[in-house]
Amino acid sequence: MKKVLISAYLNNNLGDDLFVKILCERYPQAQFYIYENKAKLQAFTDIKNLHVIYPNTLFKLIDKIPNKLFSKSLVRTVIGLFMDAHVCIGGSLFIENKNWKTKINKDKGKIINSKPNFLLGCNFGPFEETQFYESYQSIFSRYDDVCFRDKQSYELFKELPSVRLAQDVVFNLEYHGEEASEKTVGISLIDVSNRENLAPFKAAYLQKMKEVCEHYLNKNYQVALFSFCKYEGDEKAIAELLQLLDTNYKSKVKVVPYENNLASALAELNKVEIMYATRFHSMILGFLFNKKVFPIIYSKKMTNVLHDINFQGKYCEIKDIAKLDISELDHLEYKELDMQHIIKDSNQQFLQLDKYLVNDWK
Repeated sequence: MKKVLISAYLNNNLGDDLFVKILCERYPQAQFYIYENKAKLQAFTDIKNLHVIYPNTLFKLIDKIPNKLFSKSLVRTVIGLFMDAHVCIGGSLFIENKNWKTKINKDKGKIINSKPNFLLGCNFGPFEETQFYESYQSIFSRYDDVCFRDKQSYELFKELPSVRLAQDVVFNLEYHGEEASEKTVGISLIDVSNRENLAPFKAAYLQKMKEVCEHYLNKNYQVALFSFCKYEGDEKAIAELLQLLDTNYKSKVKVVPYENNLASALAELNKVEIMYATRFHSMILGFLFNKKVFPIIYSKKMTNVLHDINFQGKYCEIKDIAKLDISELDHLEYKELDMQHIIKDSNQQFLQLDKYLVNDWK
């Protein structure tokens, strides 16, 4: 029975938590381990083959100097000695920010020497510095398998022999909920104020989401506002939107926070008929659940994926949100995607890991 160490973005984010769920449930014969704070792992208590190693006081003391000098965890390195492999799984893991040099050192430290290392589900960027790109070229070359989720990222690194391309990991989700579409419109929101390029459009974004809410409430729809990540400000954005709504509308709006219960969150998402998707994975889940999806673009990663899956419907970028004509919403065409092909392609994210964990590749 193989033991696998997981690296992931763990911050009580619905989309990223799904990555871990999908990975562990795909390989019930393997034992997975995460070295992380307990508060970030509440969504995984029912995953039987996932084991958590908590950074207790002693471990934190041991790691204090290595973290300060090298941005590296000595404890995690020792844990890696007892593992058979390492899987780094996530989406937007490689964004250039002001602390990118520290982040590069941390990402180097995640790799377990002399063991198979897999990097799944990610996209690369945005970035500006050539050194940032070249540093990750070096890091990715040390992985046995790297599978991006968008063609643009793949094109940047396709010269590396281990680099592949497949659709987003969450298209692999096996969801067995009942067909439950109600006369409900779902809206997933983000806090644009902490995103430098989008902050100037905050007022226009919230105002337009208010208009969307009122449009459907006037047509006797229920409106559900979805938070995917409290830490990143989704609930703050919802509260700000509710402040804009008239009192007689507020009672008809349902707020659906993500409280680390994946089953409950997925059931609520499955109830909607139409999804106005700002969160990346609200868009992906909307497609997977065969909902009518109107993407509201906050990042190029969304348009990259829409292009890759041949999405032919309408969407709007946040920077252009003020131009969205509410009267046109009733006349939108929602063309069905070839979900069978998309899901089959998404399955290829695990092509090499299947060989290792299922077919016992040495």
